[in-house]
Amino acid sequence: TRQPGSTFLTELKQRLLLPQAEASLAGTRYNVPLINSLVLYVGMQ
Repeated sequence: TRQPGSTFLTELKQRLLLPQAEASLAGTRYNVPLINSLVLYVGMQ
């Protein structure tokens, strides 16, 4: 279990974001391949 003041979800959200320059080129703020990998990993657990 996590402490109520945990920043895990905040940190996770930030890690899923692309750097500004890459986001402009990709047309999205999020690292889609990373999100897809995370969904696959969680689904297999």
